[in-house]
Amino acid sequence: MSNANRRKHRCPHCAAVFRWPAELLYHDAFHHSERRLNVCPEADCGRNFQFPYQLAIHQRTAGHHNWRVSCTACGKRFACERFLGRHTAASCEQYRLDYINGQRANGNEAHG
Repeated sequence: MSNANRRKHRCPHCAAVFRWPAELLYHDAFHHSERRLNVCPEADCGRNFQFPYQLAIHQRTAGHHNWRVSCTACGKRFACERFLGRHTAASCEQYRLDYINGQRANGNEAHG
């Protein structure tokens, strides 16, 4: 099957073509409508993001969250225990180094 056949979900507003229907929905909501799918809940912010992972990164780096789960070693906060469980020793050390070097303040936080 050619690449063109796999990308069959066309945007009715522009020339964009997507492989999955969900990609078209995100594209339409973000670029062509007033719908806001992934909005920062912080009252003074309200930024809209095309994808959920972008909102999560924004919340973590801007502090726009009420996440109560945190790593006891480095202090990185998580939305739930499951995400803390995926936090490895290497990413914990990288987070501490980034925090010490001031990279968290610049939005260049390591993920993990």
